[in-house]
Amino acid sequence: MEHLYLEWRIKMHKKGSLLSIWWILCLAVISVGIVAAVISYSGTNIDLRGVESNLLTSKVINCLSEDGLVSKMLEDKFNLADYCALNKVANSADGDYLVAVRILDKEGKNMIKSGIDVGNIALKKACSISMSKGTIAKRYPVCVEENASIQYYKNGEIKQGILNVLVGSTQEAGRTPI
Repeated sequence: MEHLYLEWRIKMHKKGSLLSIWWILCLAVISVGIVAAVISYSGTNIDLRGVESNLLTSKVINCLSEDGLVSKMLEDKFNLADYCALNKVANSADGDYLVAVRILDKEGKNMIKSGIDVGNIALKKACSISMSKGTIAKRYPVCVEENASIQYYKNGEIKQGILNVLVGSTQEAGRTPI
């Protein structure tokens, strides 16, 4: 009887060691999967330049054409950064943003007012290059140009015009936080 008990015990011991090897292997596979998922998620670069440019364009258009009439913009001492609360953009003279605004007549041919620029003015040329090629390059800004119909005063009468807003962003978001 004792002999059968020893055989049974030896047999169970071998099964237990075999089961523990499979258990360790399962834990290792699951651990590798979790580590791979965390590394792939945390290593993802996010490019928000386009989103930032679109949001900033909308903010500037909404600010300037709040009531459809842009009379303050035609004043000589008009400050776009103060009027539209673009402090982050205004502080980036050598930085990551450009906001350029101009007013055109309703045909879009004659310039009524230009030179209302805030931010890194050097990005204008980079915007024209990136927009003409239609590609998004890593070191170039992502630029958005939008037009909005407006009204303005000239010689005491209200005229129709086009508000042209060009916004560029080179802000790099980097990696996502874990």
